[in-house]
Amino acid sequence: MINLLAADRLMDSPRTYGAFLLWLLPVGGITPQTMAPHCAAGADGFGLGRALCMPGQSVAQVAAQARSFRIA
Repeated sequence: MINLLAADRLMDSPRTYGAFLLWLLPVGGITPQTMAPHCAAGADGFGLGRALCMPGQSVAQVAAQARSFRIA
């Protein structure tokens, strides 16, 4: 059993510590306008779907949308 509250001992065991690393990756409803609050809350990245690319879009449309996410 590992006591997660005993962080000093957990840090002394890199393999065990690595097993508990968590990433916060919000998905669903992510748009350039909603990214800032997620970042402020500690998001490590995002899962992008239709807000980035939808069937039938041209490469230019997808590239423009991708730029809007990078700027955000």
